[in-house]
Amino acid sequence: MNGFPVLTADGRLLLVTKAVRSFCMGMLSVVLALYFSALGFDSLAIGAILGLALLAEAVWTFGIAIVADRIGRRAMLRLSAALMATTGVALAFGPPAPVVVGLALLGAMSPTGKDTGPSLPVEQAALPQTTRADQRTAAFAWYNLVSSLAAALGALTAGIPSALQAAGVSDAESFRPLPALYALGSLLLVALFTRLSVAVEPQTTRLDGALPWFGLHRSRGTVLKLSALFSVDALAGGFIVQSLVAYLFHLHYGLDPAALGGIFFTVNLLAGFSALAAPVSSSLATCLPRWTCPLGSPTPWPWWPPTSVPPRRA
Repeated sequence: MNGFPVLTADGRLLLVTKAVRSFCMGMLSVVLALYFSALGFDSLAIGAILGLALLAEAVWTFGIAIVADRIGRRAMLRLSAALMATTGVALAFGPPAPVVVGLALLGAMSPTGKDTGPSLPVEQAALPQTTRADQRTAAFAWYNLVSSLAAALGALTAGIPSALQAAGVSDAESFRPLPALYALGSLLLVALFTRLSVAVEPQTTRLDGALPWFGLHRSRGTVLKLSALFSVDALAGGFIVQSLVAYLFHLHYGLDPAALGGIFFTVNLLAGFSALAAPVSSSLATCLPRWTCPLGSPTPWPWWPPTSVPPRRA
């Protein structure tokens, strides 16, 4: 790790918004299924609601990502935060089943515990514009580190329902402060996104003709292959969504929210520090072929895959 990357004011602000959003999502995901259970939903209904929330999140993420560069990244980021705030406010009132289904359709419930919502691709498109080309890997490493650490801290707030239950508050009532905090954090995001400058907007609107709706040009093949790879990983991850894992541990082992918060705090903490290896792996990818060259030869072994690929526009 070569230290903290040089970022513009917008870049530093994006790290702050990433931290706030990840804190909120890490906080809510630990108790979400437990809260629904306390409201009277059975296991089948909880699974269906969380599955619907994931599907809606994917649709919203794709939709906002493909129009963000046309309508404006800052506007789309504020919209995403507003959807989170709406979800938090409604959940804080212990809504009935039809309202919960409607909230799931907003795609801002995030049962995964990770920041995978509509804001993510928009921020990731803007972040490289806030630092030098040679520091982009480090910038994304810190971006992911901040996310995991904030999510870890958010998971610790699961102790609040346990403390309230110990004081005699009912199960359903004890969970309500967390959606309220989620809403407050989301409103803070709306305010922070208004401080972003025009520098985070697309630098070029035309490339070889009009900008296509899906935003892909010469890199279309590479993007589609990576998307297929990530889809396989996401499919496997869908079986161990954080909210469902927390619910399973609660049912099977009798763990209370405070204990669950401690578990997911540790998990996210370890995940965060693993992000610091990204700049190291990037350097190794460049250096390893030179180490494996035959003695006296200016080129790597013939079976070594190329690692230095000229940058191409999306």
